[in-house]
Amino acid sequence: MSPATSTNSLPVSPLTEEPLPFKDIMKDECLTLKLQLKEKDELISQLREELSKRNSSWAEKRNSSWEETLEKT
Repeated sequence: MSPATSTNSLPVSPLTEEPLPFKDIMKDECLTLKLQLKEKDELISQLREELSKRNSSWAEKRNSSWEETLEKT
């Protein structure tokens, strides 16, 4: 009987030993990516809020300018 077909070949250990460090690395990377995503979402919210304020301010100035023009005519 060849060693490949022998039931007395080396025992096969479970694969739980090696993936643990890989899982830790993936978990750390996942947490890092989630944190980066949260930071970018917060930045986007701040920029949207600032844009909205500037658009409102611009619209008020434009309306004020139109009112002045209408008053002159």
